[in-house]
Amino acid sequence: MANFSLIRLKKVLTEKYLITTKGFREVVIKNDNELHFKTRKTIMKKWILSLKVLLITLAMALATSCGNQPAGLPKIPGIQGPIFNVVDGQVMITFNFLTLNSNFGGRVPLPKTKNSFVEITPNIIDGGTTAQFLLDVEDLRSAGLGMSDPTTLPDGRPLPGIPGGTLPAIAVNVHEILDATLYYNTNLFGLYIPIHKLNTQGLSAYYKVVIKDQDAGLLGIVPSDQNGENAGFTLFLKLDTLRNKDFKKLINLSKKNRHIVF
Repeated sequence: MANFSLIRLKKVLTEKYLITTKGFREVVIKNDNELHFKTRKTIMKKWILSLKVLLITLAMALATSCGNQPAGLPKIPGIQGPIFNVVDGQVMITFNFLTLNSNFGGRVPLPKTKNSFVEITPNIIDGGTTAQFLLDVEDLRSAGLGMSDPTTLPDGRPLPGIPGGTLPAIAVNVHEILDATLYYNTNLFGLYIPIHKLNTQGLSAYYKVVIKDQDAGLLGIVPSDQNGENAGFTLFLKLDTLRNKDFKKLINLSKKNRHIVF
């Protein structure tokens, strides 16, 4: 079929457009070279695309335990999470507060940071409210630099899981954002969120946060007081773990693949 087409094309070019046989050969050779160039270019594009897909697949394997609540953590009544992901070079921590209803949402920067945010939105799937903390690890480390006093829970009780119950840190209460308190330390980032409708009967608990077989922090259940109030939870993350080689690879890959959630 190809030879027939070339013979017919040669006849048309030589008879109708008075192109010589030599000229026809030059046209065929030129087109053939262009065809090979385009073919090579297409193969290269497909190879690069395949490599990109492979890298993303490896990143998904690297991110084992991301995108889910890490194994071993408890189910806090009325809350789904914490759920860990990486997106746009940031560590994303998601909490779904099933009993907390809101009719609006928004995204605001975390106090004392430049590139870390919290986003509050109504949860249209499970009901309640979703809170997503988008954390830039280096940003949090810088926020913890400088003079800091020993900090406790807002009501003066010891911090769960912290030796001595106090942490040298800069503590910032953000009443507008879930009445949360943020703790900035050069080695740790922590947050405390009260759950006013939770009565733990005075019981507390502590759970190690393990991400990809690495000790990434501690989740603590803050017990209710003698009046059955002021329960909540704390989450402390080790910044050194979030800055190690494996996490850096994942964070750098997420920067190159914007808006993809790992």
